Amino acid sequence: MKKLFLLLFLIYFVNCKEEKKEGKFTPPKDGIIRKEMADRYINVAVAFDRIVKEQGERINDFKKKYKLSDNLDEIYKAEFRQKHPEIIKEWEEINGNWNAIEDSIYKAFNTSEEEFQWVASALIAPKNKPMQEYIQKRISELTQSKETRLEEQK
Repeated sequence: MKKLFLLLFLIYFVNCKEEKKEGKFTPPKDGIIRKEMADRYINVAVAFDRIVKEQGERINDFKKKYKLSDNLDEIYKAEFRQKHPEIIKEWEEINGNWNAIEDSIYKAFNTSEEEFQWVASALIAPKNKPMQEYIQKRISELTQSKETRLEEQK
């Protein structure tokens, strides 16, 4: 019985260590967003905003290049897919690396999807109102300043 208990404990301990190595996110017990978490959330949100806009531009250019409909219905029709494999290949390249981009953003800002999603969901709690205001203000400042710089470059 002791050996079984010891074996179960070791398995549990090893699994816990493996989870920590993977960077498993554990929310604070009090449910309050910390400034460091908020700053990581802000950086990731701004990066996602930029990437989504760039992806939108790529998709618009793709639609114009091949004279496709706004909703890209053609892409999903078997006949079109058979006749235009080069267009389908390009479409898949445009969309295919999204997961890699998403992972690289989390990694660049030393966070995880779990932490990002937790902060997003915790923002509605009344106890996180100060952080909600801070995050909203910073994201607004950062996205507006980047948009202003882009407009000035044109």
